[in-house]
Amino acid sequence: MSSFPEDNYLFAEQLIIDRLKQVMPPEINVGSIGDYADLAQSKVAFPNVSVLYLGDDPVIHSANTPGQRGVNTAGNGIACQVVQYWGVVVGTKEPTTAKTGFASRTEGGKLMLKVLKVLQGFEILPCMYLTRGLFRGNSSIYNESGYTFLTAQFNLTLDVVGEK
Repeated sequence: MSSFPEDNYLFAEQLIIDRLKQVMPPEINVGSIGDYADLAQSKVAFPNVSVLYLGDDPVIHSANTPGQRGVNTAGNGIACQVVQYWGVVVGTKEPTTAKTGFASRTEGGKLMLKVLKVLQGFEILPCMYLTRGLFRGNSSIYNESGYTFLTAQFNLTLDVVGEK
Protein backbone atom coordinates (compact mmCIF):
# COMPACT_ATOMS: atom_id res chain seq x y z
CA MET A 1 0.00 0.00 0.00
CA SER A 2 1.41 3.40 -0.99
CA SER A 3 1.15 6.44 1.26
CA PHE A 4 1.45 8.70 -1.80
CA PRO A 5 -1.44 9.98 -3.89
CA GLU A 6 -1.61 8.22 -7.25
CA ASP A 7 1.52 6.22 -6.25
CA ASN A 8 3.64 9.22 -7.33
CA TYR A 9 6.70 10.15 -5.24
CA LEU A 10 6.63 13.68 -6.72
CA PHE A 11 2.91 14.22 -6.06
CA ALA A 12 3.59 17.46 -4.14
CA GLU A 13 4.78 19.33 -7.25
CA GLN A 14 1.33 19.73 -8.78
CA LEU A 15 -0.24 20.54 -5.40
CA ILE A 16 2.31 23.34 -4.84
CA ILE A 17 1.73 24.67 -8.36
CA ASP A 18 -2.06 24.58 -7.87
CA ARG A 19 -1.74 26.45 -4.56
CA LEU A 20 0.40 29.16 -6.15
CA LYS A 21 -2.02 29.50 -9.09
CA GLN A 22 -4.89 30.04 -6.62
CA VAL A 23 -3.30 33.12 -5.08
CA MET A 24 -1.00 34.66 -7.67
CA PRO A 25 -2.38 37.40 -9.91
CA PRO A 26 -3.33 36.05 -13.37
CA GLU A 27 -0.43 37.85 -15.08
CA ILE A 28 2.07 35.72 -13.12
CA ASN A 29 2.95 32.54 -14.99
CA VAL A 30 3.09 29.61 -12.57
CA GLY A 31 4.38 26.16 -13.49
CA SER A 32 7.09 23.55 -13.26
CA ILE A 33 10.70 24.52 -13.92
CA GLY A 34 10.50 22.24 -16.96
CA ASP A 35 8.06 24.71 -18.51
CA TYR A 36 10.85 27.28 -18.59
CA ALA A 37 13.78 25.13 -19.65
CA ASP A 38 14.84 27.18 -22.66
CA LEU A 39 15.53 30.78 -21.69
CA ALA A 40 17.79 31.22 -24.72
CA GLN A 41 14.86 31.06 -27.14
CA SER A 42 12.96 33.82 -25.29
CA LYS A 43 9.82 31.68 -25.08
CA VAL A 44 9.58 32.24 -21.35
CA ALA A 45 6.90 34.64 -20.13
CA PHE A 46 7.88 36.94 -17.27
CA PRO A 47 7.17 37.34 -14.44
CA ASN A 48 6.97 33.69 -13.44
CA VAL A 49 7.06 31.36 -10.46
CA SER A 50 8.48 27.86 -11.00
CA VAL A 51 8.48 24.79 -8.77
CA LEU A 52 11.26 22.21 -8.87
CA TYR A 53 12.20 19.08 -6.97
CA LEU A 54 15.66 19.39 -5.39
CA GLY A 55 16.10 15.93 -3.87
CA ASP A 56 15.58 14.23 -0.54
CA ASP A 57 17.31 12.85 2.54
CA PRO A 58 16.36 10.09 4.95
CA VAL A 59 15.38 11.18 8.45
CA ILE A 60 17.86 9.69 10.91
CA HIS A 61 16.33 9.16 14.34
CA SER A 62 18.69 9.23 17.30
CA ALA A 63 19.01 6.20 19.54
CA ASN A 64 17.08 6.24 22.80
CA THR A 65 19.66 4.18 24.65
CA PRO A 66 23.26 5.38 25.12
CA GLY A 67 25.64 3.34 23.00
CA GLN A 68 23.02 2.39 20.39
CA ARG A 69 23.09 3.63 16.82
CA GLY A 70 20.33 5.85 15.46
CA VAL A 71 18.19 4.26 12.77
CA ASN A 72 15.94 5.49 9.99
CA THR A 73 13.70 2.45 9.83
CA ALA A 74 10.82 1.05 11.83
CA GLY A 75 8.86 -2.18 11.74
CA ASN A 76 11.70 -4.46 10.58
CA GLY A 77 12.95 -1.95 8.03
CA ILE A 78 9.67 -1.73 6.16
CA ALA A 79 9.15 2.01 6.84
CA CYS A 80 11.23 5.16 6.91
CA GLN A 81 10.81 8.91 6.75
CA VAL A 82 12.28 11.14 4.09
CA VAL A 83 12.49 14.90 3.77
CA GLN A 84 11.81 16.11 0.24
CA TYR A 85 13.30 19.46 -0.78
CA TRP A 86 11.21 21.64 -3.08
CA GLY A 87 12.50 24.82 -4.66
CA VAL A 88 10.48 27.78 -5.80
CA VAL A 89 12.08 30.18 -8.29
CA VAL A 90 10.66 33.65 -8.93
CA GLY A 91 11.76 35.05 -12.30
CA THR A 92 11.37 38.66 -13.39
CA LYS A 93 12.71 40.64 -16.32
CA GLU A 94 13.74 44.27 -16.40
CA PRO A 95 11.88 46.50 -18.87
CA THR A 96 14.06 46.99 -21.97
CA THR A 97 14.40 50.72 -21.25
CA ALA A 98 15.78 50.26 -17.73
CA LYS A 99 19.46 49.73 -17.03
CA THR A 100 19.86 49.30 -13.27
CA GLY A 101 17.92 46.10 -12.57
CA PHE A 102 16.12 47.83 -9.69
CA ALA A 103 12.63 47.32 -11.13
CA SER A 104 13.26 43.62 -11.77
CA ARG A 105 14.61 43.03 -8.27
CA THR A 106 11.77 45.02 -6.67
CA GLU A 107 9.12 43.04 -8.55
CA GLY A 108 10.93 39.79 -7.71
CA GLY A 109 11.12 40.71 -4.04
CA LYS A 110 7.39 41.39 -3.85
CA LEU A 111 6.55 38.13 -5.59
CA MET A 112 8.92 36.12 -3.37
CA LEU A 113 7.35 37.56 -0.22
CA LYS A 114 3.93 36.48 -1.50
CA VAL A 115 5.29 32.98 -2.26
CA LEU A 116 6.74 32.68 1.26
CA LYS A 117 3.48 33.76 2.88
CA VAL A 118 1.39 31.41 0.73
CA LEU A 119 3.50 28.27 1.04
CA GLN A 120 4.81 28.44 4.62
CA GLY A 121 2.68 25.95 6.53
CA PHE A 122 0.64 24.98 3.45
CA GLU A 123 -1.14 21.71 4.21
CA ILE A 124 -0.29 19.46 1.25
CA LEU A 125 -2.35 16.59 2.66
CA PRO A 126 -3.99 16.18 6.07
CA CYS A 127 -1.24 16.61 8.71
CA MET A 128 1.45 17.09 6.03
CA TYR A 129 2.82 20.65 5.84
CA LEU A 130 5.44 22.52 3.84
CA THR A 131 8.05 24.25 6.01
CA ARG A 132 10.85 26.64 5.07
CA GLY A 133 14.28 25.08 4.71
CA LEU A 134 17.82 26.17 4.11
CA PHE A 135 18.50 26.58 0.41
CA ARG A 136 21.44 24.60 -0.93
CA GLY A 137 22.52 27.04 -3.62
CA ASN A 138 22.41 30.64 -4.77
CA SER A 139 19.56 32.58 -3.24
CA SER A 140 19.38 35.15 -6.03
CA ILE A 141 20.79 35.73 -9.47
CA TYR A 142 20.76 38.92 -11.50
CA ASN A 143 22.38 39.27 -14.90
CA GLU A 144 23.11 42.11 -17.27
CA SER A 145 20.28 41.07 -19.59
CA GLY A 146 17.82 42.22 -16.94
CA TYR A 147 16.72 38.87 -15.51
CA THR A 148 16.32 38.37 -11.77
CA PHE A 149 15.80 34.94 -10.22
CA LEU A 150 15.08 34.55 -6.50
CA THR A 151 14.94 31.13 -4.88
CA ALA A 152 13.42 29.62 -1.75
CA GLN A 153 13.37 26.07 -0.46
CA PHE A 154 10.56 24.26 1.30
CA ASN A 155 10.74 20.89 3.05
CA LEU A 156 8.13 18.16 3.18
CA THR A 157 8.54 15.16 5.51
CA LEU A 158 6.95 11.93 4.28
CA ASP A 159 6.55 8.41 5.54
CA VAL A 160 7.58 5.75 3.05
CA VAL A 161 6.14 2.31 3.71
CA GLY A 162 7.52 -0.64 1.78
CA GLU A 163 5.53 -3.50 0.35
CA LYS A 164 5.96 -6.94 1.86
